[in-house]
Amino acid sequence: MTKTGAKHFEYIVIGGGSGGVASSRRAGSYGVKTLLIEGNHVGGTCVNVGCVPKKVMWYASSVAQRISEAKDYGFDVDPKLAKTFNWGYFTHKRDAYIEKLNGIYERNLKNDNVELLYGWAKFNKDGAVEVTKKDGSCETFTGDKILIATGGKPIAPTIPGSEYIIDSNGFFSLKEQPKRVAIVGGGYIGVEFTGLLHGLGSETHLILRDDQILVRFDDSIRDTVLGHYADTGVNIHYETEVKSVEKIESGALKLTLSTGSMLEVDALIWTVGRRTFLGLGLENVGVQVTDRGLVKVDEYQNTTTANIYALGDVTGQLDLTPVAISAGRKLANRLFGPAKFKAQKQNYTNVPSALFSHPEAGSVGLSEVDAIEKYGKDNLKIYRSRFTPMYYAMVEQKSPVSYKIICAGPEEKVVGLHLVGDYSSEILQGFSVAIMMGATKADFDSLNIAYPANGSQKTYDIDDDHRLRVFYEKRIGQEVEGDSVGDEFKGYVFKISGGNDKQGFPMKQGVLLPNRVKLLLAKGHSCYRPRRNGERKRKSVRGAIVGQDLAVLSLVIVKQGDAELEGLTDTQVPKRLGPKRANNIRKFFGLTKEDDVRQYVIRREVVKGEKKYTKAPKIQRLVTPQTLQRKRHLKALKIRNAQAQRDAAAEYAHLLAQRLHERKAERAEVRKRRASSLKA
Repeated sequence: MTKTGAKHFEYIVIGGGSGGVASSRRAGSYGVKTLLIEGNHVGGTCVNVGCVPKKVMWYASSVAQRISEAKDYGFDVDPKLAKTFNWGYFTHKRDAYIEKLNGIYERNLKNDNVELLYGWAKFNKDGAVEVTKKDGSCETFTGDKILIATGGKPIAPTIPGSEYIIDSNGFFSLKEQPKRVAIVGGGYIGVEFTGLLHGLGSETHLILRDDQILVRFDDSIRDTVLGHYADTGVNIHYETEVKSVEKIESGALKLTLSTGSMLEVDALIWTVGRRTFLGLGLENVGVQVTDRGLVKVDEYQNTTTANIYALGDVTGQLDLTPVAISAGRKLANRLFGPAKFKAQKQNYTNVPSALFSHPEAGSVGLSEVDAIEKYGKDNLKIYRSRFTPMYYAMVEQKSPVSYKIICAGPEEKVVGLHLVGDYSSEILQGFSVAIMMGATKADFDSLNIAYPANGSQKTYDIDDDHRLRVFYEKRIGQEVEGDSVGDEFKGYVFKISGGNDKQGFPMKQGVLLPNRVKLLLAKGHSCYRPRRNGERKRKSVRGAIVGQDLAVLSLVIVKQGDAELEGLTDTQVPKRLGPKRANNIRKFFGLTKEDDVRQYVIRREVVKGEKKYTKAPKIQRLVTPQTLQRKRHLKALKIRNAQAQRDAAAEYAHLLAQRLHERKAERAEVRKRRASSLKA
């Protein structure tokens, strides 16, 4: 692609978003003469009207939530302060931060020898790139290789009164916080806007065309987020469409809904659909697009025209910023890098995706529906867990946590992970690497084995979940032969002493005896969990029965096998001060009265002066589920007692001040009467 008089570059990138900037900088680092063309602000949607300003506002909404919860943690903070958000002050600081990022992007491009030109690019009939700059002048360029990374933009609605509607870009230009706001669309943008505006105190209405949200996410995320929104006061309008918008005298907007009802709000935000930035004259260079206006590319980002490439939102391949950045760098590596990168391409599978709702969510891999379609329902095993985090034990308004693992095949390879709850976006990152490397559920399962004879304990990671099945449906205190666990445990006999599930709780809240359940915990205890809806009574006393959701299973060797276990039976751990009674030792290891443990107590000789006597040290403690349970309980009691002491001190100080005030008033009254009597 050459033209006389046109300025020539080795690499021209059209679009200064995340993918375009990453690709141009990587090419520039290889010494390639590179031109980056951008029509608005460098950084694209993510930096200017997307991820970055949205995440900053999400943080503001999260701060409001913490302020409202501060009183539950003993801070003398009025929860009403959470509704005093200064929109103007905050948006000014937010926009200044975005402007700072724009400057950083420009400097980074300059440092990598990338020439930046602001203007709108288009291919002419000669195959050159014509750029209309902001001052109206035009300039023509040619390039050996050209990348199209123009991204996308919101689709404008066509209903009556659409001029009063704000799209997702316009949301970041609002000068005042809308007291009443309607958000149309159940995609991730609409759901995130709903959460942050509701958290900042706006009366929020979420208008859905059908009865669900987040169609690209697993149903566990959809149901949990939508249910929590409804529980916390978000007004959700199911199977509803906005037919028209009218601005009334007060300046508010009156919406006519498909249900026949009217809704009055201060702002209407439209988040339904996005389309690509085209109009680039692609027909002049033979680049083909789909019916949806997406540029056709292969796995190496090649378009249908040689030496022209495309990536990011314009191709419809996972419109996520990290994906576009990675794809841009890999493309530049392949085109201009060393030989080892010549076959490099972007992997679009098992890409983690975060949703900054309230609570936040994260997903990687296949949803349950997609997994069934790929592997078949009979070849899947799905593990679910729902619980309340410890943070919310002190808070009246709980926030849900939902974890879901989808496993495929007999080896139970993890093909999908879906999280809802605080810090899900951070938790997801490590698991994404594990899933990419082919981790199985068994990789997260382990055994903790203790040997009372020498006070040793050792943790074994069990790779194959089938080896643990011998423990399933077994009660605490039951003995199990170790032959099926592995050849190294041949001849061993283990006694189950406890275990922890994926939530970190003991496998049971009680002990299942042959004819009754002996509860260890009661309502009011810090670790108590009531039976969930639909849960079998037998399973409501977790721990008596070993289940498939165990994370750690604690065992005690009651019979040594043929071979020594390295680090367990072949070592002698020094004893420490501790229980001297046989009953206390039995409690540590879940033993019965029939077990003679006196031989395990090694007494040491102590010489004090001329008198000699023996002292019984303690067998090394195990970190058992009961120990963890007791620690959590003591911690909760400590917090509760400290709060009670603070409350009592505050009450006493208030009462003392009141009494002093009353005495002062009485003395003043006496002086007043004396003075009046003297005058008389």
